[in-house]
Amino acid sequence: MSGTARRRGAARAVSVLASPETTLALAALVANIVAIFAYVAVTGTVVQSVRYTLYPVVWIVLSCYVVATLVRRGPTLSESKIGVAVAVGYFAVLAAIGTPFGFGGETNTVMIMQATPGWGPIVMYSVGPVGGTLLPFEVIGYATLSYAVGCAVAAGSRGALAGTVGLFTCVGCVLPVIGAVVGIFGGAASALQPATTSYGLATGLFATTVLLLLATIPLSPRH
Repeated sequence: MSGTARRRGAARAVSVLASPETTLALAALVANIVAIFAYVAVTGTVVQSVRYTLYPVVWIVLSCYVVATLVRRGPTLSESKIGVAVAVGYFAVLAAIGTPFGFGGETNTVMIMQATPGWGPIVMYSVGPVGGTLLPFEVIGYATLSYAVGCAVAAGSRGALAGTVGLFTCVGCVLPVIGAVVGIFGGAASALQPATTSYGLATGLFATTVLLLLATIPLSPRH
C-alpha cells in the first residue's frame, strides 16, 4: 500500500470518528450503559447474563448511527411516495411477524413490566382484536430497518433487497416473549429464563442488515 493510500485511509477513518453520527452513537452508548448501571443499582436487579443485557444496546446504538447518517447524507425519504409506502409496509410486516402486533384477547388490557433499559419498560397490551408486546429496542430497531429500506427504495438502490435479511430479526424475539407471558400468567418462573442464543442470532442479523443497507445506499460526501 502506498503512502498516499495510507494517508487517505487515515483521513477517512478520522472523518468517520469525528462525524456527528458517530458522536451521536457514542452518546447513545454511554447513555445506555449509565442507565443500565443506574437501574441495577436502584432496583437491586441481579444481572445473570451481561450479553443478554447488552443486546438492546447494540440495536439502539446502531439505530442511532444509521438513522443519523441517512438523515444527514442519505436520500430524502419524504420526497418518495413509493419509498414511504415501502417503509410503512415493511414495518407492518416486521411488527406482525415479531412481537409488537398480533391477536388480542377478549378484554382490553395494558400491562407495563419493568426491565433493564432497552428491554424495558415492556408494554404488553390487548385492545380488541389487536395485541402484542412492545420492547423498546425492538421497536427502535424495526423502525430503523424500515427507514433504511425506504431510503434504499427512494434512492433506487438494489440494496433494498438486503431488507429481506431484516425480516428474520424477529425469529429470535418470539419465543422469549412467549415464555415471559407464560411465566407471568402461569406462575412458572423457569419460563422467564432468557433465550440468549436466539436473541444473539437476531442481533447479528439486525447488525448485518442495517450495515448492508448503509453500504449500498448512495450517500453524499462528508462535510
